[in-house]
This record gives sequence, C-alpha cells and structure tokens, in this order.
Amino acid sequence: MATQAEALLYEVYLHAEHEEVGETPAQVSRPPADPSAPQPFGDDGTFRNPTRPHRPFPVPIHTQAVASLLGDDSDDEDDELPLSKRAVKLAGKAAVGIYGAVRTSIKSAVARVGGGDDAMRPLLVASARGAEVAVATGGTVRTFRDEDDFERLLGAFEAPAPSTSKGSAEDEKSHPDRRVTRAAWSSDGSALALATFGGDVHVITRVGRLLLTQHARSRPRGARGCPAGLALAAAPGGTHELLVLGGGDANGGALHVQRVYDLTLDDHITQQARDGSGSGKVRTVRLPGLGEDGSGVSRGAGVIRRVQGCAWTERRRVLAVAGDAPSFNPIAGDAFSSTQPGTTPLTRRAVCTCAVGLWRYGGSGGDGETPVPIAIVAASPPPAPGLSKDGALEFIMQTLGAPPPKCHVAMRTGDDEGDEDLDLAVVDPSGTLRVWRLPAGSSNLEPVKLAGEDDDCVGKRRVCSATWWSKGRLAVARHDGDVIVASVPDMSNALGEEPESFDGSPALATCPRATDDGVSQRVVVLETPPPEQTGGHRWRIATLNARSPREMLRAHLDAEEWGAAAQLARAHGLDPDEVHKARWLASPPGKEALNDALAKVTDRAWAAAQCAASVASTYEQQRFVLVYGLKESERRCGRNGDGRRISRGTGGPGSG
Repeated sequence: MATQAEALLYEVYLHAEHEEVGETPAQVSRPPADPSAPQPFGDDGTFRNPTRPHRPFPVPIHTQAVASLLGDDSDDEDDELPLSKRAVKLAGKAAVGIYGAVRTSIKSAVARVGGGDDAMRPLLVASARGAEVAVATGGTVRTFRDEDDFERLLGAFEAPAPSTSKGSAEDEKSHPDRRVTRAAWSSDGSALALATFGGDVHVITRVGRLLLTQHARSRPRGARGCPAGLALAAAPGGTHELLVLGGGDANGGALHVQRVYDLTLDDHITQQARDGSGSGKVRTVRLPGLGEDGSGVSRGAGVIRRVQGCAWTERRRVLAVAGDAPSFNPIAGDAFSSTQPGTTPLTRRAVCTCAVGLWRYGGSGGDGETPVPIAIVAASPPPAPGLSKDGALEFIMQTLGAPPPKCHVAMRTGDDEGDEDLDLAVVDPSGTLRVWRLPAGSSNLEPVKLAGEDDDCVGKRRVCSATWWSKGRLAVARHDGDVIVASVPDMSNALGEEPESFDGSPALATCPRATDDGVSQRVVVLETPPPEQTGGHRWRIATLNARSPREMLRAHLDAEEWGAAAQLARAHGLDPDEVHKARWLASPPGKEALNDALAKVTDRAWAAAQCAASVASTYEQQRFVLVYGLKESERRCGRNGDGRRISRGTGGPGSG
C-alpha cells in the first residue's frame, strides 16, 4: 500500500442520479402480463417475444422442404396438404416454438445474472478535454457537461431501430439492435459517435442533434455486424472523420472512414462542396498487419485476428487496436513439428491470446492514404490449448444473440515536454488487465509485468474497467465494486489502505479537470445500484477528484475535520494557523474554543483582536474571553515606572 507521503489526495463526489423507466439493459425482466400484448405463442404456433418485432426466431432446421412448407401459415392450405406434409409442417412449427422459448428463457436468465456480458450494462464515455460525459442505456444516450457539474442534462438522443425492422413504434423502441454498444467523443467534445448492436453508427452533437448515420449496409460484407471499435478524428475545415472498425471475424482488418459535416454551419457546407463528396461516402482503409490478407492467410502470429476494442489519441493521431490473435501450442501427433529420430511428433494447435497494435493515421482525406503501423504485439504466455471455460461461454452468448466480446482499451500520451511515452492498458473479455508501454522514439511496445498478474482473479474479482489516472497510475475497477488507483507496475493502491467501493460493476473514464493552476486528474465512475437497494433501475455518476494539498486542506476545513486538517498541514508543510483560525471562527467563543484553537495560534496579535471582537452566549464565557484577551495584550505590551505603556522591542521609555 502507499505510504502517507505517497498517498493520493482525492475526493469522491456524487453527481447525477437517474432512474430508468421500464426495462434497462442492466436488468432484463419480463414485462407484466397484458391481454393486448402479443402472446408467447401466436395463432400460427410460432414463438413471439414481446420485446422484439413480430417475427419467428430462426429455425435450427435448414432442410429446403421444411423451409418451403413453413413459408405460408394459412390454415386453409393446411387442410389441402397431404397428411405426411402436414405432419412435417406442424413439426417444424413446434421446433420454432420450442427453440424460441428455450433461447429466450436462457437469454433472459443470463442477462439477469450478468453473464459476463458487460455490453448489457450502461455505457460511460468522457471527452478527452474532460468537459463532457455521456451515458448510454439501451438505445438512449444522455450527455452532461462539467460546467453544470454533471448534474443537469445537456442533451439526449434515442437511437432509431434499424431500417430493416418492421413493426409498431413501440416494437421499434424496444428493438434490441438499437442498443448502443460503443461510443467515442471527438477531441473537442463537439460530436459523439455511437455504435449500435445492429451495426448502424450514429454521430450526434453534444446536445443530441443527429449529424450522420452510417448504416451497416454501407460497409462491405463481413463488416456489417456490431462494430468492434470507433473513433472521431479531427479533419480539415473543422470537420471530423468517423473511423469504424467493423465487427465479426471477417472484418478483414479494415478501417471504414466517413467524413462528418455539420450542415447547419456555412463553412461545413462550403467544405463539403469543395471536397466534392457527400456525407454518405464511406472509404475502406486497410490497416497493415491487422486481420488476414486478401487470400485469407494470416500474416504471422502477432496479427490481430478479431478486433475487440480500440482507442484514439488526437494529439499523436495514433489508433490503438486490441483483440485476439492466433497462437500455436505444440501437442503430440504432428510429424511436421519434429523431424529428429526417436522424438515424439507434435501438433501445433491454434489457440487465441490478447494482441494489441498501434497505427498512425494522418487523416488528410485522400483515398489512397494508408495508416502507418507502429507496433503489433501479442500477449504472452497464451492460454492453455483446448476449449476453455471462457471460450465455451463466448460461444453460448453468441448463440443466444449477445454482443461479441469486447476489450476495454485505455491509452495515455504525455502532455508535458519531455514526456513522450505512450502507455496502453487493455482489459480483455476474461477480465484480465494487461499494460504495454511505448518509450519515446521507440517502435517496440514493451509489456509491463504487473504485480499479481498471474493471480487467478475469477468471479467478482475480475477487472471490469480501467483508465489512466496519470503517468504511472492506473484507475482499476472490479466487478465487486472496488475501485483503486494502482501504481504501475507494483499495483499498490494510491488511495490508501482500502479501495473505494461502488455499487454494481463500475465503469471508469478519464475526465481531466481544468483548474486555475492547470489541469488536475479526475476519473468519472458510473455505478449501477442493484434494484433491490433502490427499488428501481438506477445509475449514478460519481467522480474521483485529485486535490492539491491546499485544496484538500480547504475541503477538510469546510467539513470541520480539524484532526485530519492538522495532520495534512504537518505532512505537507502548510501553515497550521489556517487550521486553528478556522476552528476558532467555526466555534462559539468560550473557554473550550480558547483552549482547542485560539491558544494554538502563533499570530498572537490576531488572537488578541479576536478576543476583543467576539461575542459569547453567556456572561461567564464573555468574561473569560475578555480576560484572556487582556492578558494576551499585557504579554504583548510592557509598562514603565511612570505608568506609560511601551511596546516590546522599542528604543526607550518615551517611545510607543
């Protein structure tokens, strides 16, 4: 643990608190029975989920004959069908209903217990300058700003249902594909990009006005699923470039780029006309070394096979990408891996491990521009070969329609001169925290061995979120609600002996705070109290705020924590008179206040003046204060033989 001298000075402050209406992604439950609502089994025998548009779930039977028979549910046609075909059709309907019922029941159960799917929890994102914060719950996004202390709503946006959806307005509002799974602010906080489960990406202003929608169908095949990452990069003319990393195994290692204009601004309209390209144009830019080449052959064990998260820094124009990479472990049975006589042949079995890469993207807007790779590395050692528990859970979650696994990626670049290092922290889908560092002038990402990295953290001790506090310090949250600011690499808690505790699985985001002395560290915490504690589905925004010794002293004095204030003043060389004077002014004048505060003030002239100006509540207390003040005045002043008063340190009897 950090010593007292190394302990971080901070405060925890609670900001906005919001209660969701109806279902939230954090807690899925069945709606109450409604006679007018669609029933679980319709007249045609197919399963209907009240939270989705009315259409049957996919049938795990792909026989062409059965599919053709299920195309028309007319009862009249059933009467005309031969008995054998009618039996096949009824069996197919039963399969649809049973599969849908089991699938939805398991999916609801997994969602209620969390299931390790952090995409089902509210999403938190903060702008790089720290002035804006957004919270996404389901398809609803709300924005707040530092100027309002993150308490008053700045803007709101409701993500629309995919254009392919059909149904009533209520069905579209509850459509699962409109759930926001990724979000990213522009560096100036003027725009926010939102990726949905269905693959559509929306760009809005900080007040919730829609600027652009990149439909999933506008991207190449294989990149139309739920995006694995996105960013908003600054572009010429005050515009932005939307960078989308397509989801799915077949995303091909490509970045899908689209210019974003604000057509309410004249200069943006002029810029769009000068560029000669509409807002609907999507460019596909290859990321060298990412994914597979055109022939589908992986280029080395260090490539990222499937992207699971990314981060962008505008200052260096660097994109960090994290995901899993194929690795190979030898097992018995491969004749190609061992040619020595008398040795046991080995087989190289493919397994997956976490990998990260860095690319520099200039963003000039040219169609031929290619991001420049900086470094690509894979974590070591890889997991044991075979089907792991996490792999089995991932397969089950994807089968049930859950979002693909995601990595939390946090990147820090130095803002001060002489601090050109780049630090990268990744929380992989299994809840393991890994850190890399790119020294200034180097092209090699160096893994940082963290204390306790090899410990088996399971269940609620798994890491759920991480973000950089400052150079060498990382804010880490676990699923049990504990939040620490860890010193890298020893992972000692800079907050003190105990972590800060929050409800649910907290989400963290770096949100620097502007002060008169410059920029101060701050981390936003999004906590989700359990419904049984609050009586509803709520989320709260809190902040961990770094404080200077003087700011912390003022906070202790405002809270009348005199002991802590005095200890802080001694530890950091502050004037203890500030504590004693504040304690005297906050206490009723009397004997107790004199002994506890005023007698300890070294500025005795101030103490004497306070005795003369104070008004006590009783005659006895007032007399005690006045007598103390007179005695203090006599100590400060002397008298000569003629009765004339002289001040101490003067030249002679006639002075004063």
